[in-house]
Amino acid sequence: MHELASLPIHLLVLYNLLFCWKAYSKPFSLSRSELLSTFFPSWIYQGRCIRENKTWQHDPYYWLNFHSHPVLSSYYPPHVLTAWLGSFLPLNQAFCTLLWSVTLHHLFGSIGWYFFFMELHASNLVALIGAVTMAYSAYNIKQQPCVVYTVSWFPWLLCGIVTQDFFLSSVACGITLLTGYYPLGIQTIGIASVMSIANGWLP
Repeated sequence: MHELASLPIHLLVLYNLLFCWKAYSKPFSLSRSELLSTFFPSWIYQGRCIRENKTWQHDPYYWLNFHSHPVLSSYYPPHVLTAWLGSFLPLNQAFCTLLWSVTLHHLFGSIGWYFFFMELHASNLVALIGAVTMAYSAYNIKQQPCVVYTVSWFPWLLCGIVTQDFFLSSVACGITLLTGYYPLGIQTIGIASVMSIANGWLP
């Protein structure tokens, strides 16, 4: 994989700050829709269970059984970590923690897309434009954490394939399943499988 180019990465960080400025500066303006009504309460519940050293499988308030709802991303490591951290914070600060974690996944995905396009021998400018386009397209900036988590790992899965890095592709594939949005996860893994065959990696 190409070595880290500081200027393009800095530009991607700057773009994330500008594009998501409202999320960073006025986080409560985004306290709406399923992020607030559905995902935030389940995230809070999970974090409190972890803090109290209890299982979060059984939810008496809404989901009944966490294992039956992969969209909760309840086994995605960053989601688990932020849930635990959020359990120590007041609700307002906890909401910001979840929102900013989701927002930073856009940056993570854009860096992955940048490396992917560079591996396809694109110029820095083309790779930057491609990264921004793919990471911040309309579908990819939904408020559902599971969707954002899933799409942010897709370029890293593709990077692992084009570079024939078995470790990276395996981790990205496994993490994609843990992020929880299976309709999209199945599609991305399917695309990755076709790409692996076309790349001569699979028989």
